[in-house]
This record gives sequence, structure tokens and C-alpha cells, in this order.
Amino acid sequence: MRIALLISIGVAALAAGGCPSARTPDRDLPTAERAKQALLDLMEDGENPFKGVDPDQVRKLPVVIRAPGRYAWGAFDIDLVRAIYRAEFGTEHSQQRYSGRFKVDMEGGWHAQWPEERQVEEPPEPR
Repeated sequence: MRIALLISIGVAALAAGGCPSARTPDRDLPTAERAKQALLDLMEDGENPFKGVDPDQVRKLPVVIRAPGRYAWGAFDIDLVRAIYRAEFGTEHSQQRYSGRFKVDMEGGWHAQWPEERQVEEPPEPR
């Protein structure tokens, strides 16, 4: 009786999507859209940490599935499982790489944190 009850609970949890391995990329897309909005909020709330990136332009870009739990949005790589993002932007004069984290609140809201590291590589001067 006890084993049957445990099996029933396990089957019900799987049917409800309670098992992380039961996640599919399509099911995660709404969460990826919340992560995208969190990054847009970060760009629009005061000083934009991503120099040269126009939120109005990148807002138009779609979120694209890379792998289960991983999405691309423009130059951003969003990892939902680890709640992190990375981005790389470049011009002919410099290359910027960013990485940061998301905080997820109790209601499931996503909040992008300022990038934890930023590297700017200047090209070598011509000889």
C-alpha cells in the first residue's frame, strides 16, 4: 500500500511537471521572456550597464532556444537553470564581455543584477 502511494505521488508530480528532467524548451519560453524583460528593465532603470546597447532596438529581437534551459536573445546568452546571463558586444575599437546573475523572487519574478565582470579589450595600436 505504501509503495503504491509513493508511486502515485511520483506519477502525479511528473504529470504536473514537477521533475526538472521533464522540462522542455517550449515550456521554459515564458521564463526566458521574463529574463529578457528583466534585462530590459536593468537597461532602462537609470544607467545602462551595457554601453552602446539601445533597449528599444534589442527589445524587438526574439528569444531563441539554444538547448533545454538555455536561450539566446541578441548578444545575450540566458541560462535559466543557473540563473545567469552573458553578453558580448563589440565595435571596431573595443570588445565588451559581460556576465551577471538573475534573482528570482518568491512570486517567480526575474530581476537582472548588474554585471559581475566586464572586460574591455582595446585592439593593438597599428605599428
